[in-house]
Amino acid sequence: MPNPNPTRRTRAASSPDQDLPRGMTRRADGRIMYRYTEAGDRLTVYGSTADDCLAKRYAPRPEVRVDERTTLAAFLELWLEGLTLRDNTIEAHQYNVRRWLVPLFGTRVRLAKVERELIRSKLAELRTTPTRFGTPPAPNTVQHAFATLSAAMTAAVDDGRLESNPCRGLKANTAEAEEARIGIEHPIPTELELRRVMHAATDQRLRLLQVAASTGLRQSELLGLAVEDLDLVARTIHVHRSLRRSDRKLGRVKNRASNRIVPVPAALVPVLRAQLDELVILEAIAGSSWSNPSGLLWTGSHGEPLVGSTVTHWFEDLTRAELGRSFRWHDLRHFYASNLLARDVPIAKVAKWLGHSSTTITFTTYYHVIRDAAAADQVELAGGVLAAM
Repeated sequence: MPNPNPTRRTRAASSPDQDLPRGMTRRADGRIMYRYTEAGDRLTVYGSTADDCLAKRYAPRPEVRVDERTTLAAFLELWLEGLTLRDNTIEAHQYNVRRWLVPLFGTRVRLAKVERELIRSKLAELRTTPTRFGTPPAPNTVQHAFATLSAAMTAAVDDGRLESNPCRGLKANTAEAEEARIGIEHPIPTELELRRVMHAATDQRLRLLQVAASTGLRQSELLGLAVEDLDLVARTIHVHRSLRRSDRKLGRVKNRASNRIVPVPAALVPVLRAQLDELVILEAIAGSSWSNPSGLLWTGSHGEPLVGSTVTHWFEDLTRAELGRSFRWHDLRHFYASNLLARDVPIAKVAKWLGHSSTTITFTTYYHVIRDAAAADQVELAGGVLAAM
């Protein structure tokens, strides 16, 4: 008896073909399916040959006409394509648009209909949108997403698409969130907690943690370090490049102040020597497949750059497992700065080592650390006076 409910094939099956470039498969109907990732999005094109698929992927995009029917999502993509900023800045705007703004506003809201009340309501919604950890986004995350939207709206005004920027005068965060202090409302790991986390890490990952917590380098700066950037005799690190997350290529650091010399604590020298030895071993094992043309200090098993998001997620998962709550990789930088300031290191030096463009940024971010350290000294002074009475 024939099956009364035969399986329906909704599309032709595909099979791998060793002669095709990576990401391509040949379907049963003879067409080639090409799946690739571009700017964080998973895309698919079809063609009769591999060359057809590649031509479709790299074909110039048709000009997008902006008129009263243009959606906010379409304009944001057009705006991103025309940016001529630093690579890392463009990458940050791309992330904010695709991770936060488009999901928040949707793809049907027209640019001309984006008004202050809509933005205000969407910001309130964003502040309660759960992240992958089930917690609301950090105030800085909300601020960065809002800054991207405001920059795009300014461009729309400059282009004559809008009469005024609807973001002007609005605040991304509540007053309470803006006053949140690093280390208090926004916790960072203590020295004891960090030791517990490091105890659970091994090999290169352990050394990454040790260097990050002892130098305050941004993750992109740390992963972009080359062997030649180390001077273990003078005990310094020259920070002048960063590793982009989007394509894992080297680019410029955040700003002019970020091009700096950072001192290396004596205890960190053997850690860095161990990493140099590890590179020699990895290269010997990889043999002819080794490829590290930039001479990076931190690499995978074949010399390839590390993936920043992978390092971040590993650290967050590790801290959650060991401490019961997750910390961000950037909290290692806060740990470094807070400890220096709590030990009365001059703020000008801390700002220089962090690569801040001014001491105002350092003071604003870590004011409570400076204030609390001063208060503790005053309490001890008062106690000494009382003891002498």
